[in-house]
Amino acid sequence: MPEPIMQRLVHRVTPTSNTPIEVELGPFALSFLTIDIIRSQPTANAELTPVDMVSWINRVSVWVRGVSVWDMSGVDSLVIGSALYANKMPARMTSKAATTRRHIANIIVPFSRRPFMPVSGLPSVGRGEALLRIEPGTVPSGTLLSVHGFGWKEHKPDWTVRCVRVTANIPTTGDADIPLAPAGPILGLGLYEDDPYMNSATARVDNLRLLIQGVEDTFNSVNLEGLVALEAITTKDLIDQIPHQHIENTASAYTQNATTLTNQSIDELLKYTIVMLDETFDPDTIIAIPPGAQTSLRVSASATGTVRVFPIEMFVVPERPRPATPA
Repeated sequence: MPEPIMQRLVHRVTPTSNTPIEVELGPFALSFLTIDIIRSQPTANAELTPVDMVSWINRVSVWVRGVSVWDMSGVDSLVIGSALYANKMPARMTSKAATTRRHIANIIVPFSRRPFMPVSGLPSVGRGEALLRIEPGTVPSGTLLSVHGFGWKEHKPDWTVRCVRVTANIPTTGDADIPLAPAGPILGLGLYEDDPYMNSATARVDNLRLLIQGVEDTFNSVNLEGLVALEAITTKDLIDQIPHQHIENTASAYTQNATTLTNQSIDELLKYTIVMLDETFDPDTIIAIPPGAQTSLRVSASATGTVRVFPIEMFVVPERPRPATPA
């Protein structure tokens, strides 16, 4: 086993609204990054969830030698990283009773399939060849941000976890194809849609099939309920099962506080479903994609709207370009 190394890359900066934060990565090989957010309680007894903690981050992206290996929103990143690594939602929510209280949430950006799994991770690269970019929207008052890198000394992993979001609009009910462009074998898939939990018993992904060169592969026909079962079996954390707090109105003229009635789950987290195929961490269970093969998800939709797909891939970082040979 290579010797692990853990290093703070950014220390409790105050993000500025609509101003990107860029962090050079390296020089050691990375197993994963954490983006660590501290937020003050906004007002006494106001509801504040892990999703609220990171929702001001519009985009988290990692580029290595000109290739995107991670690209999605802050909330997407919180969910995907948690599903791959975390035994519970990576957030420490304290009492909401006073504005002096602070809360912590951690976005995990995984490069290895498991923490410190030697075969996979982001290899060491040269200065300026790997970049983390965090793009905030309106930053809530009292927010601080840190970044940590966790990896190994003098180690070269064989491959890197890659996850870049694909967004598609489902305009009509019935079959619709969502093109994917995987850069390597697929380890798993994440899906996001508003239905069916938020309204009637309809879904934009009522049934799912994976097509490679027009031929069904692995997902021959799986409906949403089957995907939910697979999520429970194959992911580390059931992301919608989080601790929640009841906030009561203790005034003499008692009125039930609305948050007590409604917040039995975080609705935004119910919209995600993550299924990993290599739940035994056996590389033979992945979906091998021939180079250049046309790959798509075919969904049978009973509702219309936006679907976000998160292909989780095995990716080999390209070698550094060699300098041109003098003529």
